[in-house]
Amino acid sequence: EIYLMPEVVVKSSYAACHTAAFDDAMLRRQSTAVMRKVYTQEQMLAKFGKLVREKGQRMVKDGTVLMRPAKLDESVITCINGRVTARVLVTDEDSKVALGDLHELYVVSQVKVQENYEAGASSITGNEP
Repeated sequence: EIYLMPEVVVKSSYAACHTAAFDDAMLRRQSTAVMRKVYTQEQMLAKFGKLVREKGQRMVKDGTVLMRPAKLDESVITCINGRVTARVLVTDEDSKVALGDLHELYVVSQVKVQENYEAGASSITGNEP
């Protein structure tokens, strides 16, 4: 699998999800993350494009995704394996907040919801997860 992340995520957003988790080792990991080489899309294609075209497989994910309406000006922090991988400020009332496979939260625009998810939605009642 190849994951493409914005440079700002690679260089600065790898921080502990809980500020209480900061320690010297954490600070050392952050400082080395800043020095990581970040490849552009063109560099990634030059390096891996032929391999992906020749040996790669198209994958389709199927299943149920839990989503709720996003709230205007809500800050959504995506945390995976104890690290913040994204921070998003919701700027509209049409986006959704989705719960990922690793129990991470992320914002999905209405356009992406329409492009990538089937319309069959059902509400979950009650206050229990």
